[in-house]
Amino acid sequence: MDSDNLIKCNCGAYEYKTLKKGIYNRLGVLNYHFEIWKCKKCDLMRTFPIPPNNPNFKSTLDIKGIKEDNQAVDSWSKMIAYEISKRCPPCGRVLDIGCYTGSLVWELQKLGFQAIGCDIDPAAVKKGIQLGRNIKLGIVSEHKFEDSFFDAVVCNAVLEHILELSSTIQEVGRILKKNGLFFIYVPYCKGLIPKIMGNNWMSWVPQQHVWHFDKKTLQQIVLAKGNFEVISLESKGMIEPPSKGIKGLAKKIIGRTAGFLNFGDGIEAIFIKK
Repeated sequence: MDSDNLIKCNCGAYEYKTLKKGIYNRLGVLNYHFEIWKCKKCDLMRTFPIPPNNPNFKSTLDIKGIKEDNQAVDSWSKMIAYEISKRCPPCGRVLDIGCYTGSLVWELQKLGFQAIGCDIDPAAVKKGIQLGRNIKLGIVSEHKFEDSFFDAVVCNAVLEHILELSSTIQEVGRILKKNGLFFIYVPYCKGLIPKIMGNNWMSWVPQQHVWHFDKKTLQQIVLAKGNFEVISLESKGMIEPPSKGIKGLAKKIIGRTAGFLNFGDGIEAIFIKK
């Protein structure tokens, strides 16, 4: 891909204004200088320098630490599976894009869904397959799913990594059934915790995250690139992990308050295909 396409916004524009300059020191990364740019045409935010196209970006999360059985509890996947089960038909087909080792796939299968996942991280997919999970290596378009095949598609902490947002959302629209649901979970950089923590907010992840969303830009992108309507669009969750001591208590109180005010640091959105 040439440099012009790399610098182009999802909307096709090339003009930005700089919102933020900082140094990131989280997740094992030290003294990483970054900027946050905002598109002058559509307001979508992005990271500069552009993160490298590294298919192994999630391997830094220590796959070796994952338990060697299917009894490992992933509370986030459990919560998402529950949300899907409230809205989708029993035994329905669900695709998890960017499934990592397939924790959500496993939780959905336990609830009776026909779940499948895909991810670009070879190490994560290998581990998930070893655990008996129905997951595949590669981006979603490589698997040639049938039109109108799935009852639901999930992108959990995925869209912020994908340079080609438009084609991904269009592919989701193609493989979803009519009235199928699109569940999206992304960091929300305009939440209360990011404002307080500044450069130290974990979910900047400038060495990995291409895009940074607010509710308006996420909705614009999905509605523009797919035949969707909004069911819900909230920011009540908390992505920032807990800390110990007084700092941890303060973070917990702020996180809960922000969630109550719909001003958390994560966006949870559900769209329906018309």
